[in-house]
Amino acid sequence: MVPRGTAQTDIAARLFSNFREMAGILNRHKDAQMEKSREQVNQTRHLRQLIPGEIVFRRMPAKARPAKHLLGEPSAGPYIVDSQASLSSVKLKDPKTGKYVDDGANIPLEQVLAGPRRGLLEFEKGTGPRSVGQMLSREDNVVLSVTSLSDYVI
Repeated sequence: MVPRGTAQTDIAARLFSNFREMAGILNRHKDAQMEKSREQVNQTRHLRQLIPGEIVFRRMPAKARPAKHLLGEPSAGPYIVDSQASLSSVKLKDPKTGKYVDDGANIPLEQVLAGPRRGLLEFEKGTGPRSVGQMLSREDNVVLSVTSLSDYVI
């Protein structure tokens, strides 16, 4: 037993008090860094709302894929979006068979590969056939218009 007041107990007492102070500072710094990271992730999060009828592919997670030497496909599809019950899952249908993928189970959006959102094309009624010269000179109104993308959430 070490007598009280010797150098060993002073050093041990100071080290312990320094450790408690430093642990508190370190924990507050770690919490601040985690909060900053969480805010950045939430600001850059891309919530995708898929439109029923949109064509997507399904990418299986790495653990669900076969071994590399078997040359398994990295994605399957194409599939048609049937419905989206939440912002994190979607129900898919196989266009060839018309059956639900995985018996109608909700597929996580992390496994869904969707292409870029494109504007839908609408053809207006024209006045009739036009010659190539009329099309090039743009004498007539343009017969192709793109609907606005403001109706879609990207």
